[in-house]
Amino acid sequence: MPFPSQAAAATDPPFPGIDRRRGTRGAWAWRQVLRRGTLGLLLLAALALTAGWSFHHLEQNRLALDAAAGRATAQRMLVSRIAALSAETPPNLAGIAAATIRLSATLDQAPANPDDRPLRDFLAAAETLGDPAPLHALALGPLSQVLDDAVAETAATAAAAQARMARQHALLIAGMLVAFLLVLLVVMRPLARHVAALAARLDREARRDPLTGLLSRRAISADLARRMAAGEPVAVMIVDLDWFKEANEAEGHAGGDALLQAAAARIRTTVRQDDAVGRVGGDEFVAVLSGVRDHTDAETIAQRLCEALHRPVPFAGRPLRMGATLGIALSPGDAATPELLLRAADDALLRAKRAGRGGYSRATPADTARIERDASILRAMGSCTGDLPGLDAHLQPIVSLADPGRVLCFEALARWTARGLGAISPGEFLPVAQRIGQLPWLGGQVRRAALAAFARLRAEGLPAPLLAFNLSAAEIMRGDVVEAIVRDVEAAGLSLACIEIEITEEILLERVSTRTIDQLAALRGRGARLALDDFGTGNSGLAQLLRLPLDKVKLDRTFIRGLGHDHRAEEVVRATMSLAGSLGIEVVAEGVETEAQAVALRALGCNAAQGFLYARPMPLAALQTWLRARGAPSVVPLRAIQRAI
Repeated sequence: MPFPSQAAAATDPPFPGIDRRRGTRGAWAWRQVLRRGTLGLLLLAALALTAGWSFHHLEQNRLALDAAAGRATAQRMLVSRIAALSAETPPNLAGIAAATIRLSATLDQAPANPDDRPLRDFLAAAETLGDPAPLHALALGPLSQVLDDAVAETAATAAAAQARMARQHALLIAGMLVAFLLVLLVVMRPLARHVAALAARLDREARRDPLTGLLSRRAISADLARRMAAGEPVAVMIVDLDWFKEANEAEGHAGGDALLQAAAARIRTTVRQDDAVGRVGGDEFVAVLSGVRDHTDAETIAQRLCEALHRPVPFAGRPLRMGATLGIALSPGDAATPELLLRAADDALLRAKRAGRGGYSRATPADTARIERDASILRAMGSCTGDLPGLDAHLQPIVSLADPGRVLCFEALARWTARGLGAISPGEFLPVAQRIGQLPWLGGQVRRAALAAFARLRAEGLPAPLLAFNLSAAEIMRGDVVEAIVRDVEAAGLSLACIEIEITEEILLERVSTRTIDQLAALRGRGARLALDDFGTGNSGLAQLLRLPLDKVKLDRTFIRGLGHDHRAEEVVRATMSLAGSLGIEVVAEGVETEAQAVALRALGCNAAQGFLYARPMPLAALQTWLRARGAPSVVPLRAIQRAI
């Protein structure tokens, strides 16, 4: 596969795929086609107008001849009738008078004609007839001959006109056919050639990256599908350049283009001639290698590519730094379809980038299993048009560390059991929902289920002081989030005073608009409490706590896990307790699993905890049993419930 050198690429026109000289000739050819097409259309229009006028004229002549022939025939019949009526004994004067009137009418329908003189004389004699004897004296023989001659002449004239009309019709049709053929030859044929050439050119450009000459994303995907359909063992390598952004920023687009062209040339020369190489993104390339059956061979090629792509690129008299990170996947071992194979290689690339620039990583069976499960989750989620079947809210108690038997709050957590997939953890389906923009939809369904369960606990007189549910960044950025939450809470028969909204630190980042903060402030102003979830794991910094008045922070389980054996974890918890106490903010420790952790937290001044040591997230029925087993009352007076709400 030929590959343009950097020198050739440097002389390429500013708009890829367009040659000025060829473009000029193409414009001239298009002008010729348009000129000829205009002439052809004018010719067809002239022929159409001529044909229309001729057809109209011939039709008028035909109608006139038909009328003349009809009058001559009628006159011949009326004369014969008058003669027959006058020969009767006695003559039928009434019939003669009626026929005479009709004969006179036929003469009045046409302009005066000298040839009508015998007929007019006959008519005058018939109109003044007193005695039928003189009518017999009229020369009926010559008059009949005149009328017969008139009928014959009219018929002959009509036949000649019909023949002339047929010839003119044939000539016009022949002329239009010739004009149509000329238009086809002069206009449509060149136009079809130009359209075919343009389509071929567009197809070539769609298959090739204009900057590097490599295959496009669509073309490399088609090549991979073809090779896999043929049963070839295939290795896919996704190559991501490490210093492309820096080259673009330091040298501009010219430097970035030089880096891309050099990388394309080196990848092309490193792999074999029958391997396919494509550029699929800004600084991302894909190499499809046939006949590679194991990861050892693939890693050998990947090592050669890394070495080739880590050499500097000369540009404007100085070297540009270049490097690459690779992800590798093999078929059929790692995936059975082109889409899964590319995703497996992409996941391997992400893993290699997390490990550091300049290396490579290969796909694992766990990657393939996770990708296939993600695809199944996506299909199950995407096929649903209403509420997601099997999605529910489980409630996990938050208890007092001083008195673990006292429940302070319940946190609502999403749980999903899908048909054919079984139980799916939130860590699996929530990222998929976020990727396809369905997180607000799922959040609303979980919130409504949690509110219904919480209202049921209160209706049964079980201890249920507060309900906390998470609000994602995607939900809080919706313009109607406050109204939606208020509507759901009121529909469950509750008030915002018993609701706690949990948000993560990403919502408090500087990039979040003031409007988002206003949404949260509006919820708090209407009685809801605000809690910051997973405190200490985000990137917001302590200063972000000042952006919104919080009622509670939830210390992440990462710090709780180190209590008892890591003094740094204890210092983080102590500092958090001190900071929160000075700001008047409550602290809840998440992920408490051992009694030793609970003891350490009590010693550090923490008053509330949540974790498996006390209770797991439970559906409503299990939570009711759990609460009653702890001695919670099964019923309380209705007035007490109303006061609590």
